[in-house]
Amino acid sequence: MARKTKQNDRSWKSIKQDVGKKPVTKIALKRKLFGGIHTTGLIMSALLIFALLVGGISYFNNNSFHLNLTGPSKEIGGIRFATDGVLNKNWLRNVISIKKGTTLMGLDIFELKAQLETDGQVKHAKVERVFPKTLKIQITEHRPVLKIAIKNKRGKNELLLISSSGNIYKGFGFSNTFLNTLPYLSTARLVKTKAGYKPIPEINEVSKLLEIAQDRYPKLYQNWKVVSYKNLNKASMNIGGIIKVKSSKSAEITFNNGNFENQMNKLTGIYHEAYKRGIKKLGKIDLSLNQSATLQVANRK
Repeated sequence: MARKTKQNDRSWKSIKQDVGKKPVTKIALKRKLFGGIHTTGLIMSALLIFALLVGGISYFNNNSFHLNLTGPSKEIGGIRFATDGVLNKNWLRNVISIKKGTTLMGLDIFELKAQLETDGQVKHAKVERVFPKTLKIQITEHRPVLKIAIKNKRGKNELLLISSSGNIYKGFGFSNTFLNTLPYLSTARLVKTKAGYKPIPEINEVSKLLEIAQDRYPKLYQNWKVVSYKNLNKASMNIGGIIKVKSSKSAEITFNNGNFENQMNKLTGIYHEAYKRGIKKLGKIDLSLNQSATLQVANRK
């Protein structure tokens, strides 16, 4: 019996155990080792990148240089000039001045553009560099629709041109033949500014009539000599604006600022009827009435 009792005491409970420790195998050791190496490598890589970044910034701050991505820039060797109007290189020489030896990249093209656009005849200027040594200038010009005669500071007569937008400027490059085709503007008060004259906004409406007459009724338009207007800037207040034209074929023609095409058709019909009746010149013609027109006869053949 005693021997049995000793055998029962030798159970698993009597075996010494290390509680709390995980079993360590060869595979676990390898994983632990490689994991430590990987973490160390990441830390070293981050430190290396940081060191290179700091060193690179320091180097470029102390050893800066200019990188030209546009190609070699030489002294300006020529100007390629183009316009949609009558301006030429003689005008260009009077407007801009480029110092000898100026390189293409050394020229401020934005300043040059602004300088060109101070001329009243220039509506828009485009300035570009064409490497290695060419400067390209393209001009869009205002187109004159009227002319006006003024007295300058010396008391002499001076001719100014007016564009369809009401811009006022001294014309350059226009032939006398062309200038003679433009009607004069009457009853306009010019406002002097530092750059020249303040634009006349009412001309925008007048130009619509002139352009229709010039393009579709050239035989009538060629006889128009003087144009005036009244109340065109008050049309939004329901005050009727009118445009008056003095012609070599009639003393005065009055238009409203409505359907110019319809009024020009009426005018054509009146001249045609007068011709059939042997009337050489008409007096006043009022087309401003929407439903009818009134006229006065000046003389007969």
